Amino acid sequence: MNEDKIYGPFEMDQRIKVNSTYYAGKMGSLFYTTLRDEKRILGVKCETCSLVFWPPRTTCGRCFSKLEEKDLVEIGPQGTLQT
Repeated sequence: MNEDKIYGPFEMDQRIKVNSTYYAGKMGSLFYTTLRDEKRILGVKCETCSLVFWPPRTTCGRCFSKLEEKDLVEIGPQGTLQT
């Protein structure tokens, strides 16, 4: 005869230590190092559709054009936020 036991929910007290390194990518690294070292906030401007993206990325979210380091621009204290 098969006697299966049914267990209810339970909790365990445990800790998991995880060591990891996050790489923000080339554009993200440029953004963070410029912010840290020069106290400037950078965005990236798409030459095709003239949108500026913050934080900087390597691909335009509208037209999918490739964005490069030469496309980085300093963004000022004013702008329009679109979500």
